[in-house]
Amino acid sequence: MKVKPGLEQIRKVGSRFKGKKIALLTHRAAYTSDFQHAVDLFIENGLKPKLLLSPEHGIFSSKADGAMVGREVFKGIEVISIYDKRERVKEDLLDIEIIFVDLQDVGVRCYTYISALKDIMKAAGELGIKVVVLDRPNPLGGERVEGPVLDERYISYVGVAPIPFIHGLTIGEMGYLFKDMFKIDVDYEVFKMEGWKRDMYFDETGLPWIPPSPGLPCFENALSYPATVFFEGTNISEGRGTTRPFIVFGAPWINSIKLAEELNQKNLPGVYFIPAAFTPCASKYKDEKCEGVELLVFNKRKFTPIITIVTLFYELFQHYVEEIEWLVSKGNYWVDLLWGGDTFRTHLEAQAIETLFEEVGKGLDDLKKIAQEVHLY
Repeated sequence: MKVKPGLEQIRKVGSRFKGKKIALLTHRAAYTSDFQHAVDLFIENGLKPKLLLSPEHGIFSSKADGAMVGREVFKGIEVISIYDKRERVKEDLLDIEIIFVDLQDVGVRCYTYISALKDIMKAAGELGIKVVVLDRPNPLGGERVEGPVLDERYISYVGVAPIPFIHGLTIGEMGYLFKDMFKIDVDYEVFKMEGWKRDMYFDETGLPWIPPSPGLPCFENALSYPATVFFEGTNISEGRGTTRPFIVFGAPWINSIKLAEELNQKNLPGVYFIPAAFTPCASKYKDEKCEGVELLVFNKRKFTPIITIVTLFYELFQHYVEEIEWLVSKGNYWVDLLWGGDTFRTHLEAQAIETLFEEVGKGLDDLKKIAQEVHLY
């Protein structure tokens, strides 16, 4: 039996909103379990949106990471990019009464769709607009909560709140957390899914994986993403520009066979490492041959992304400390913004990974208790 996304509740209770001026924040992945896109479903039920809104990557989920989206039109309706406009989006919402949100999140703090949700909730609250989230599965399930809790000094668009890196919430639950955490005065409602349980990973929902962004073409990419995304903050390729983004990583100066052998000797839970060679067609090392490693996650429940990525970097630092560079964005180390603090970078430089693991656990228990208060399933 397939899980039914919250979108399908529109067929049952959509009549509540007829005659209202509606905006819909959505993208390419917003389909029902029987393959009807959100915009088509809204129109069929007499709720044609006056305005469409999109997150990073645009309404077609096709723009590169960090790219400005620009003007788009979908099903004959104008699309405004939340990612492009950020704090200026209010000027486009002055005539709207209800904003529906239907986004497929990936369950990781640095993925910017929860940032888009927070922005739209704040804007709606200030304008007196109701927000309704049409809930979707957390691809990593609702039980896995791990990784560093963000240090509020490092709040950014890839770290929007002091929450664990792998947060274990659906996007609808995240909205309730934001509402309480940031004291957002907004009329907020969630249309729940049917059939979803907290122990479900996405490949157990019966739903097709429709890529929410170019870097996550398959569920397998989303599964390894919470580990390998940290390569974005370095001069090591995270696999963009290949057919295996966030599953392979590498650089021209890595010995793939030696690195894979050393990593497999660590016996990390749920994952095996295969030597890899690739030539990216875009992004880092475009048209340049790289060697590295492919992650084969053979047991998703035992796989621990945070332990895996710390171990990966530790091994890389043993052999390539002179070649590895931390990338800087607008005066900040990008890896610090992804991690939510500087402890990842500084502890690796000091080769103090045991201390780093101790730091990672701080605050997790308290945040788990807070998160449980907003669980809907």
